[in-house]
Amino acid sequence: MTVKESMKYYFQLPGRDLVNGLLFLHDDGGCMKMSDYITEGGVGEIYVEYNGEEEEQGEIDSGSDFEDELDELMNIGSEEEPDAVITAEDCSAEVNDNVNATEQTGTAGEIIEHIFVPDVGGAITRVINSPLKQNVRVDYPTQSSQVLNVSQPCQAAQDISGSVAKVAENGSDSEDYEYVPHTDDSGEESEVVEMRKHARKFRKKMGDSKMWADADATGAVPIDLVANVEEVVEDMEFESSDEDYSYDEDEDGNMVRRKSQFVRFNPDSDIPHFSLGMVFKSKKQLTRAMKRYGLATKRSISFLKSEEARVRAKCDWPGCPWMLYAAKTSRCSRFQIITFEDEHQCAQNRDNKLVTAKVIAKRYEHFILANPLWKIGSMKATVMKDMFADVSISKCKAAKKLVLDQLMSGMKSEYNKVFDYQLELLRSNPGSTVAVCLDPKEKEENIFQQFYVCFNAMKQGFKAGCRKVIGLYDCFFKGACQGELLDAIARDANNQMYPVAWAVVEKETNESWAWFIGLLIKDLDINDQGAGWVFISDKQKGLINSMRDYLPKAEHRMCARHIYANWRKKHKDQKLQKRFWVIAKSANREDFNYNKAKLAQLTPEGAKDIMKTDPKHWARAFFPIGANCESVDNNLCESFNNAIIEARFYPIISQQEKIRKKMMVRVQEQKTKSEKWNGIICPNIFKKIKANIKRTQFLEVLWNGKDGFEVKHLNSRGMRYIVNLEKWTCSCGYFQLAGLPCCHAICAIYKSGRKVEDFIDKCYYIDTFKKNY
Repeated sequence: MTVKESMKYYFQLPGRDLVNGLLFLHDDGGCMKMSDYITEGGVGEIYVEYNGEEEEQGEIDSGSDFEDELDELMNIGSEEEPDAVITAEDCSAEVNDNVNATEQTGTAGEIIEHIFVPDVGGAITRVINSPLKQNVRVDYPTQSSQVLNVSQPCQAAQDISGSVAKVAENGSDSEDYEYVPHTDDSGEESEVVEMRKHARKFRKKMGDSKMWADADATGAVPIDLVANVEEVVEDMEFESSDEDYSYDEDEDGNMVRRKSQFVRFNPDSDIPHFSLGMVFKSKKQLTRAMKRYGLATKRSISFLKSEEARVRAKCDWPGCPWMLYAAKTSRCSRFQIITFEDEHQCAQNRDNKLVTAKVIAKRYEHFILANPLWKIGSMKATVMKDMFADVSISKCKAAKKLVLDQLMSGMKSEYNKVFDYQLELLRSNPGSTVAVCLDPKEKEENIFQQFYVCFNAMKQGFKAGCRKVIGLYDCFFKGACQGELLDAIARDANNQMYPVAWAVVEKETNESWAWFIGLLIKDLDINDQGAGWVFISDKQKGLINSMRDYLPKAEHRMCARHIYANWRKKHKDQKLQKRFWVIAKSANREDFNYNKAKLAQLTPEGAKDIMKTDPKHWARAFFPIGANCESVDNNLCESFNNAIIEARFYPIISQQEKIRKKMMVRVQEQKTKSEKWNGIICPNIFKKIKANIKRTQFLEVLWNGKDGFEVKHLNSRGMRYIVNLEKWTCSCGYFQLAGLPCCHAICAIYKSGRKVEDFIDKCYYIDTFKKNY
């Protein structure tokens, strides 16, 4: 509803009546008490007390019907009919029987008003019933006087709300609504003149109110909200009788504005135009017009003297004669251009001071909201192209901050609704785990601290076919909100990311990681202290401690990319990068030692530093067998964090909703995509098989007649590997580690006349992929 200062709001306490059960809602404390009384799914009764001010919305809703009735009411009295006066006492009984009147009811302090119009006669009597004054009568007789028989029936006109009602009850210093003898030579009654005058103001007010209603429906909030509100309110003010704008009535009875002797400014023009003697509604309209002119013509305009009653502006270009001086004059009681030099002897100015951060934010608000990652350099180039202004990087950052801060300011209240969001997720996703944790140090304040989500659909899909390999990672929020996001990402049958759970925490600490891993253990049914499970992460200290405490038997790998990033700080030679990755991906210890020795030939100190981190955490040669995962990095977690980077700009509920929608769409897309696949092996796995098949052209295989094969490389090293198809092993180490046949195993399979598909673990099958989703 529309909130006004003249309204008072009360909440009826449950189980009490109106006499002693109303709670005055005058501040946030009263509203919080009301929230405590309302139970889940309940309804609270709120009572509104009107204090002499009626709703403007009723005026808007009444539309043209009300205007027609108002015109009809104004025309009463123009006919030559006798006058009549009807008192409240004489008409009350007749109204109940014969009059169809519209009435408004309200609480103490509200004026209840009826307008009665007799069938004959030209007088209008307004009877006002008030708790303070009973049956106050205000009569408007016409020129002739004749007493009307009170027994004659009356007809009630519709209640006039809005501006007419306000004038009737409050009065005015300059206008008297008691009868004043009409002295105009035009012959019109004073009542008709007054009613037409207020009808004109009322129609204008309704049009401005509709404009506000349409603006509110869009939901968009401009950057200069306060300035726009002031300007619109200023434009909505009614025109007083001493202004130079007058009205005449045309042949159809419509009010037409009489042409003024001064040129009026047209605010609808794309490029503002000025002329000597032009008048403006206010100083604000004038200054805004000059700023629009400077931006449109790409010239810098400065205000030399800007006071309450006068404004002086000049072009900033040295020697340019363009100048404008305006002041509030007594001739028209408005701002008027008194001195104007409309000649520019300058070029367009790249250093335009009118292009402020606020102007940039308003111009590119929609671009920034649609793309929060819009780079500052691109924004600066766009401003230069569109507005011919060479703005600074800091000004572009300030403009972007204005838009994002405004976006966030309307969403900070989301943290008060986090428990409602939790209940809705649990209702719409049965079996899911949604946990909210408050700061235990501030129990009385209820300060949000952590939020955990694990949807039942993702949980069941993981248990149906994913390998027991989980990547753990964290990322920071972006924008105005502070916090971090912890996530647990698995791998589906196609070696793609499979989000299992994520959590919002205040910051990455031992306690936050312990809380997250504890909930993850429960959701994924991780037993026996993590035996047979693989967790991949970077070198977070809090995570290492939590893994040691909760999952001591699990295999804990560390992302080789982070190991290399730390190692590269000291050994920056680009040639060493390839050597590092050859060592990390060596599948057996012989190859690992050989490649490390090659690195030691280039940098002995680098070969020593590479062993500072235990190779069992990052080198493939030291990974245990059985997890069917040969990965040495945590790329899937980084891919997930990059996929939700837009959501990380938003506060808690908006962020979680964007992540939820993204995951829901991903599940549907993966389902649809898998229906078009052919064969039995997932496409990404099949690519690896094809690459290994291609390498077999450089291999030579010897077969012992059973399951033993000797495969030799036809290169300078001449390395030999032993393959056992019955045990699914190869001395290179890749076959048994990944669950996929390496190039040596494929040679042996071809030599034995079997199919490669028979030696691929079923965790890579398309049927398994469909179970994931």
